Amino acid sequence: MAAFRFAPDPRISAIVAAAEAAARSERAHEVVEQGDTTWEQYALEMSEQLEAVLAEAETLRKENENLKANQSLLFSLSATADEEDEDECGPMAREPTSVAEAVAFARTDCLNLLFLESSQDSAGDSPFKRPGEIYEALTTMDKVAGVWGKNRGGGDLREMLKDAGLGKRISNFISQTSKGKWGQEYTFTYEGEPQLFEWHVTLGAGAADTCASIHFLPDQAKGELVVAMSAAISQTQSREDSGSEHFPCL
Repeated sequence: MAAFRFAPDPRISAIVAAAEAAARSERAHEVVEQGDTTWEQYALEMSEQLEAVLAEAETLRKENENLKANQSLLFSLSATADEEDEDECGPMAREPTSVAEAVAFARTDCLNLLFLESSQDSAGDSPFKRPGEIYEALTTMDKVAGVWGKNRGGGDLREMLKDAGLGKRISNFISQTSKGKWGQEYTFTYEGEPQLFEWHVTLGAGAADTCASIHFLPDQAKGELVVAMSAAISQTQSREDSGSEHFPCL
């Protein structure tokens, strides 16, 4: 598993940088002697190249932070899996018989998730037939949130959730059509302000009893995932295209 870019020895980097600087200086003298340009033009060219290099360096720095966070997540999940294998009475031994029970279990077990009251209230109305999948998704989110919080909200959260096992089921946005037609159903009060909970995990497909969606909001400052609802839904695209009945979220 490769998680970091190769970084050469600083002493070698210094030698290479000095050689490149000498080559640039030699080229500058040649260009000016040929009369094709001026020192001002050459300085402008070098300035533009420097800006491009600095921009690339910043991109690589952010990428490296994401890779470090993702590696930390993978190590953490591996350690957690080993602990669960040793302790059969751990959270993964849960077998909820309803979505309400799945959310109730998660509220007890998932210490890195913050559940709004709406999540439990709506869970009781959900017809989703596979509550174990709800609980499993929430515990996966909890593991990722633990690592994400330790990294102070650093790293690519979506990639971390995907790599943890949620794959293509995780999304960090809802369509413009959904925002326009059902935006209020995805808006909840958090920290005293109404906020749109666009992030969601979709489980299954089809009708309300076979398709569910867990909507949440990442709080980067606190390093927590705020769960507002687990939704029993029909397929979003089908609903948008046909105008069929919208099944309220949990």
